[in-house]
Amino acid sequence: MEPVPKIHEAMGQAMSQMSALPKTEEHAQGWRYRGIDSLMNMAHGVLESCRLIVRPEVVGEPRFVDGPPTNSGKKQTHCIVLVKFGFVSTIDGSEFTVGPFVGEALSTSDKASNKAQTAAYKWAFFETFCMPTGGAMKDTEASNEGEEKTKGAAEGFLEGF
Repeated sequence: MEPVPKIHEAMGQAMSQMSALPKTEEHAQGWRYRGIDSLMNMAHGVLESCRLIVRPEVVGEPRFVDGPPTNSGKKQTHCIVLVKFGFVSTIDGSEFTVGPFVGEALSTSDKASNKAQTAAYKWAFFETFCMPTGGAMKDTEASNEGEEKTKGAAEGFLEGF
């Protein structure tokens, strides 16, 4: 009988050690979010103790379109990426791949693809490890404000993914 790959045990251990990640960061406009730094700081110790590494892999080319202008009229870039994540056991090299996960972001500078990859990373962890979020909070996107401005802006955006 072949030995069972260590990746499955390590993933289960990591899931049991992941702690809640509430929305503790606050944007200048007043809305709260879960920052990538908070996730990295929490997940690092878990991954290290479970002897796991993460291999992100962007699938295909990121998609860029003009996003809606800011309230002050500044141009934004809208980016969507698809990212797969390979979790690898450092004990035996066995691997478990999840995804692809969609990452989406707007940026007024050159950071749209970095922000989109960060979003995909956060979603990969939340969904793969069924991470708790630390309780219910008001959804930052509950408002439909600005919805009319963005309708159709990304039409056909995901074609070819």
